[in-house]
Amino acid sequence: MPEFPGRLSHLFATVHPAGRGPYSLNEVVAALAERGVAVSSPYLSLLRKGERSNPAPEIVTALAEFFQVSPAYFYDADYADTVNRDLDWLVQLRDSKVREIAQRSYALSEHSRQAIADMVDHLRKAEGIPDESAGKSESS
Repeated sequence: MPEFPGRLSHLFATVHPAGRGPYSLNEVVAALAERGVAVSSPYLSLLRKGERSNPAPEIVTALAEFFQVSPAYFYDADYADTVNRDLDWLVQLRDSKVREIAQRSYALSEHSRQAIADMVDHLRKAEGIPDESAGKSESS
């Protein structure tokens, strides 16, 4: 499970309530203990660093439940990629201006939303920001 440390660290970095930073090791250890799974902060730290491997299935399941992902996140690269794209989107929505733009455009017509998307594409190009949609299929 060589990807486990990176995936666990990504969950720590991205899955936390808005308005605060990532969960501490102690917070996660306490939450796992509430689920009946005993791990220590040092052990969890070693898992994140890749200095310990092959955590017990109940630890993997408890971590997945805590971070609200399927245990498959730790084993299946395709599933992890999908979840990571969703998590990255949620991180972007933590930015109040990004969230405001999304909320305010929700009730607009499809035509108006396309005009906003075109304007964003134009601004991204003007600022030299790469086109994120290159090579991706449309989902809408």
